[in-house]
This record gives sequence, structure tokens and C-alpha cells, in this order.
Amino acid sequence: MTSHSIPAHAAVNSSSSAVAPSTANAREICVKMPFSIRNLSTMAYAMGFTQWHYKARSSRMRDIEAPGFMNDAIGMFVDGDPLAVSAAHWGAVYVVGVRDGAVKLHRMCAAIVPVPATETA
Repeated sequence: MTSHSIPAHAAVNSSSSAVAPSTANAREICVKMPFSIRNLSTMAYAMGFTQWHYKARSSRMRDIEAPGFMNDAIGMFVDGDPLAVSAAHWGAVYVVGVRDGAVKLHRMCAAIVPVPATETA
């Protein structure tokens, strides 16, 4: 039997446990992925305004929206910058808030793409 390990830098959410793929649709496998500055890019900029895009490696929107998730990029953001986030099965648009040394994302809109039954088995 082959074992699969979780990288040391990834933290497993304590509210769920890893389960066999055959039962993955019964319980969510939760691995919180860290922020990656390499996945943040500029879409457009002019006169102090920057529009950003972030390619999320996490499958959960709440990981991206967690307080401090994007703090590593605090020096790049300006309060009010728009940020588009895309992931495998969801996408969202945020307004970036920079306050008291922290980045907070304010969701403007989001869309979740339904996962076909064949992908959950």
C-alpha cells in the first residue's frame, strides 16, 4: 500500500481528517495552503491604482479570506486595490483593505463552479 505524505509546510485542518479517496465525497479533505507571492500578479496599473490577480492553490475560499493570509504582500497593496482570485472550482473579486499592518480582503462577488459527480468519486 502506498502512503501519501503532506508537505511539512502545509497544516492539516484539525476539524477534518484525511480520508481514502473513495470516501472523499462524504468528508472534505482540508489542507490549508500557504500564501505564495509567486501566484500574485499585476493585471493593470496606472496613477497609483493596481488591479491584481491571485491564483489560489487552496480549494477553499475561507483560506484566502482568513485574516493575515496575504500579509506577506502588504508592501505591494494599496488600500482599495481590486483583487481577482481564481481557483480550480471557484473565483471571486475582492477589494483589498490595508489597515494596522494587516491585509484584509472584502469580497465583492464570487462564483462557484459545480463539480461534476465524476470528479468527486
